[in-house]
Amino acid sequence: MSTQNRTIVLDGKGHILGRLAANVSKEILAGKKVVVVRCEELLLQGKMKRNKVAYESYLRKRMNTNPRKGPFHHRAPSQHLFKVIRAMVPRKTERGREALARLELYDGVPSQYNQVKRHVCPAALAVTILKPSSPVTRLGDLLKRMGWKYHDVVVKFEEQRKQQNQQYVSEVKALDKLKAEAVSQLSGNTEFQNVVKKLAELGY
Repeated sequence: MSTQNRTIVLDGKGHILGRLAANVSKEILAGKKVVVVRCEELLLQGKMKRNKVAYESYLRKRMNTNPRKGPFHHRAPSQHLFKVIRAMVPRKTERGREALARLELYDGVPSQYNQVKRHVCPAALAVTILKPSSPVTRLGDLLKRMGWKYHDVVVKFEEQRKQQNQQYVSEVKALDKLKAEAVSQLSGNTEFQNVVKKLAELGY
């Protein structure tokens, strides 16, 4: 994740939430811009029941004298991840505010990052950290039970995006196949070879 002078786009699928947040906080404090997509695919260690009890306890935290002043408990996975990362940076200083301004978090994959290469953080991947038998909970499933209203909408758009990408890949493969067939048919044509040779001499 130590890439200089460009935006780092991370795919949240298969990452442990806390480990990913720790690495992202270091990168944004170092001056890099980080984008995390598919936050609903982040993982929490432990079974659903255990994480649900812990989250319900977290939801009960409030200000006794005036609960409207906070703390505010967000249900969206991207907002939940933001609060975790915010707690890992000095957010009340200018340096911390500038670091958080370099952070972008999304549920699903927005259109501007659909064709951008997405990276992973090996230090936060569940397959490299946990045992195969270790129970994990998908963040999107947990927050759906806790009141996140747009889980099904995000899943629907993700299915549409994957279908469009598959269609695009199949069209590109079909076009490459036609080009290869055309080249193979013209490979024995002397007139075609002369044209190719002249174009090569001209720098094409």
